Amino acid sequence: MKRILVGDDDASLRIYFRRLLERLGYRVEEAENGTVSLDRLYREQFDGAVLDVSMGQGPTGLAILETLRKDGMDMPVIILSADLDEVEIAQRREKVAGLEKAEYIEKDKAAEQLQPAAKQLFG
Repeated sequence: MKRILVGDDDASLRIYFRRLLERLGYRVEEAENGTVSLDRLYREQFDGAVLDVSMGQGPTGLAILETLRKDGMDMPVIILSADLDEVEIAQRREKVAGLEKAEYIEKDKAAEQLQPAAKQLFG
């Protein structure tokens, strides 16, 4: 069973994303902020991650993704964002699109997009 880390500072959203992913058969672990997410991704073995763009304490999901790639880790990552600014959305989507094994999803579309993206990226 593939192991996925969900990093988000909103506990209710972590539970929601956990449930969506568990329905697909993934074993899901949680991290409550960017610091914990980054630490766990380096200390433990995960097959993928779902990370919020902004997680309060510590690095953002995008910064974590960029750090992983810089360090040669090609783990699949889905970045989630609740941004309402269309320009920011476009910029972040473009940044994620330039990185391999990565997907950008707006949180308000997660119900319909998270599971298909997970299947594609995580297998």
